[in-house]
Amino acid sequence: MRKPIDTAKAIMEDFTERGSIRALLIHADDNVVYHSTAPATTALSGEFRGKNGILEYFRRVAELMEITECKVECLAEIDRRVIVIGSEQERIRSTGEMVSSQFCVVFSFHGEFVAEVSVIEDFSRLALSLGKHNRTPA
Repeated sequence: MRKPIDTAKAIMEDFTERGSIRALLIHADDNVVYHSTAPATTALSGEFRGKNGILEYFRRVAELMEITECKVECLAEIDRRVIVIGSEQERIRSTGEMVSSQFCVVFSFHGEFVAEVSVIEDFSRLALSLGKHNRTPA
């Protein structure tokens, strides 16, 4: 059986090196729950359920911003959870503004599969930009 930290590392490598969520979808449980701490005024806020929910979340991300760089700074495994700390550079599509942010992703595992993903990231610049342009995609 693969260790959760190895699975999380593969997921993050797929995202940081290729911009792909394929590894996440492969390793996600069918009933996975994806949480985002984005402000309620953005389309990234809340809970996304199942693999289709993950696809929808990342469709919205692509509509709102372009992630130009993503780096993982550290990973730690604690009792079937893997915590990932990293940083991103994003270009907000509505303004062209470049934004730097740090993030924390917590992958919770059930058996070999990711059962829950919690993303903690400061999306306040995105929310401010959307407010200025009165543009929140559905």
